[in-house]
Amino acid sequence: FRELLDTVSSNFADGKALDVGCATGACLSVLVEKRFTVHGVDVNDYAVGIARQNVPKAKILNDTVENAGYPDGMFNLIVLSDVIEHVRDPKTFLTLVTGLLAPEGRVLVLTPDIGALSRKLMGRHWPHIKPEHLVLFSRRSLKQIMADSGLAIEEIRSFRKPLSPEYTAKQLQIYPIPFLSVLVRWSRKLLPDFLAGIIFRMPMGEMLAIGRKVR
Repeated sequence: FRELLDTVSSNFADGKALDVGCATGACLSVLVEKRFTVHGVDVNDYAVGIARQNVPKAKILNDTVENAGYPDGMFNLIVLSDVIEHVRDPKTFLTLVTGLLAPEGRVLVLTPDIGALSRKLMGRHWPHIKPEHLVLFSRRSLKQIMADSGLAIEEIRSFRKPLSPEYTAKQLQIYPIPFLSVLVRWSRKLLPDFLAGIIFRMPMGEMLAIGRKVR
């Protein structure tokens, strides 16, 4: 999240930020570091409880952003990290989010890119094909829906996901991929524990888009 937010946070001094789908508060904690007035919203009550403990300076709601009651124009920055692909009506959702932005405010979107090389190579075994991912975007379709929602695209690019051997092994246990899951599981067993948390970055088929409110 530090890498993500470094791209936009310098535009705002003491601004207000909202993390939609804030989970246990990792992004919220970085926003606090960057001196935003921080708000979060998530439907998972268990995760919200952890986030409130981890980031006491944040104002966190256990609800949807649609029901949160935030006034229009409240936020300088809104983060949608691994969120929009879970939404049944992404255009209506993104239009609502844009309305919550102050003039010249930014929205940061991190989501799978169905046009990524990893998708073409892995086919139906691509790890982003999950029942909970209701809509998957290409760069072209994401640009279009952001423009239709009142956002000017400032940047769109691939994003290399930070991973560790421990995290990768757990994810491939939950979402198995033939051969690869077995290979990673045995590799993790052979790896010394002190190396299991080492962070490396891999192109896993995700894209980052930054939009600026223009209307």
